[in-house]
Amino acid sequence: MSAIQMISFGIISAISIQALAQAPSPTQLSPKESRLAWNQSNYTKTEAMVPMRDGKKLYTVIYSPKDRSKPLPFILARTPYGSSGQLYGSDKLPENLGFFGREPLTKEGFIFVQQDVRGRYHSSDAGSFVEMRPIRSDRDSKAVDEVTDCWDTVQWVLEHVPENNGSVGLMGLSYLGFYAACGLVNPHPAVKVAIVQAPMMDAVQGDDFRHNGALHLVHAFTWLNNYMRSDTKTTGKSEGVDPGSSDAYHWFLQLGTLTNAANIAKMDGTTSWRDLRTHPHYDSFWEAKGLAKHLRETKVPTIVLGGWFDSEDLFGTFRAFKALNGTGNSPVHLVMGPWTHGGWMLDEFNSGVVDGDRRLGSINFGENLAARFQKETLFPFLLEHLKTGTPVALPKAMMFETGANQWRSIGEWPPKGAQTRSFYVQSRGTLRVETPQDSNGQDDFVSDPSHPVPHYPDPLFEYGEDYPVANQWFASTRPDVLVYKTSPLVENETLAGAIQVDLWVSTTGTDADWVVKVIDVWPDGTNPMYERKPGRMEAFQQLVRGDILRGKYRNSLEKPEAFEPGKPTRVTFKMPDAFHTFKKGHRIMVQIQSSWFPLFDRNPQVFMDNIMEAKVEDFRKATHTVFRTQKLPSRVVLPMHRFGDKEVSP
Repeated sequence: MSAIQMISFGIISAISIQALAQAPSPTQLSPKESRLAWNQSNYTKTEAMVPMRDGKKLYTVIYSPKDRSKPLPFILARTPYGSSGQLYGSDKLPENLGFFGREPLTKEGFIFVQQDVRGRYHSSDAGSFVEMRPIRSDRDSKAVDEVTDCWDTVQWVLEHVPENNGSVGLMGLSYLGFYAACGLVNPHPAVKVAIVQAPMMDAVQGDDFRHNGALHLVHAFTWLNNYMRSDTKTTGKSEGVDPGSSDAYHWFLQLGTLTNAANIAKMDGTTSWRDLRTHPHYDSFWEAKGLAKHLRETKVPTIVLGGWFDSEDLFGTFRAFKALNGTGNSPVHLVMGPWTHGGWMLDEFNSGVVDGDRRLGSINFGENLAARFQKETLFPFLLEHLKTGTPVALPKAMMFETGANQWRSIGEWPPKGAQTRSFYVQSRGTLRVETPQDSNGQDDFVSDPSHPVPHYPDPLFEYGEDYPVANQWFASTRPDVLVYKTSPLVENETLAGAIQVDLWVSTTGTDADWVVKVIDVWPDGTNPMYERKPGRMEAFQQLVRGDILRGKYRNSLEKPEAFEPGKPTRVTFKMPDAFHTFKKGHRIMVQIQSSWFPLFDRNPQVFMDNIMEAKVEDFRKATHTVFRTQKLPSRVVLPMHRFGDKEVSP
């Protein structure tokens, strides 16, 4: 690694980057090479060790336009993944400056600042890295945390980077979204705008690690293995263990237990995996890491941004918006598009993908919605608050309505006027709004942990980004999946908000997982968006929303409770928001199952205090029952809304 020029506190020296001596013509360069060449010709890179109030120093990289004819604003991103794309050294510029330094932002002229957080990469000497470091400074003025580190960084760049206009924007996606949101707990006065994207708010309530007590297995395992190993502190790169297979379903199944899988991949080399193993319940350790309780209605103009098909941090997006929006009078906006995790930052110019995000899985939205969002919303919003002051008309909630495939401007989210409708599971696989009249109706199925229901036809070692748009027909044919559906709808029905699951169940075991999926069933042969195979497509089953509850946490995430075998028991949980129109002629389907593997870990179906310590012999078959009687009705409750065309965004 080349020597790194550092800047001590109070001194800054520009490090010039020479343009390519004989740059090839644009026609000879790939899009990536063209962007890199342009960055090298137009930006200067500076590296600094920025001191925090406790004397620790954080590695910070600054990309400044060479044209400094007028003062410019900052865009700040703080990261645990290695700043500047892990291209350390003053002579190395990345393709995208500071994660978010891309066209047209680079052409407009911003000063991009990116920082390694404490304990990571070149800030490894600033103390130990702490996953979602608890916020303490709002109670202890002498404490240091991500709130104070953000404040101190903003203050330092204002004082030491010349020719700035005194304005700072915070940007962050996913884990970086957590750090951006931390900057809004007690924002520095110079912070004029924030773009908080799919932030981690509470890792074990509904974000990256656990959903209602169940381990988000493929994501947690893959992410921690590849990005969160402690060895990244010193080597400057991730040293993940290759499992030697792309088939996640059979790899995890054949190893038998999480302990065995973790030993093979040396997962205890990650602090976060050890935390998950030693804190199986939602205890004070996890409660301290929750960020939402520290956020309050903010005066900083903010876009909270997410995707309806985000398999990682959909929970955190809505939790952050609710906290920051407060009473609804704050300058906080919610934008939700038909994207997977981070898909809103892709386009032809930045991703190198010709179609950008026109197509998601098998669904074609007909236009590049990410490029449109960046051009028409994100870029003007940043300019308004950091440079020009030119107002941008942005509704409180700019929401993409799936099913109808259109944007809507909504005055608040969830929208006013929604009416909850209960859809009850009934005999012969039907789903109706009338309460069941049967006095002894029930549906049974055998759940076998050695043959769990897959979350995708071909589950691989990836973050599960494909499953939210996969045709659910593959699961509906299994004997361990209960299927209920309505008659064809006589008019459009629009779901707008969170889905409530309310089931009466029993099991022959002492624990069980309950997976519920709400699905839009297209009429036979009438789905023009499903294009993977030629010819007529039969009854495409489009997943609208699905989630899981680990049964022992049905009453409390803090105190697990065993099931009494054979005893009817009520289990309820809430799924994240959805905004989807079931069109006339379509059907609403509900699928109920007890495994969703390897998206989530297997339940041994025997009550255990810590499932992560389960042995092979602990996993047992069990018969589960869903009741559908007048006294024990099982249902999903959907908030339905009717919108007028006047609310469609231009």
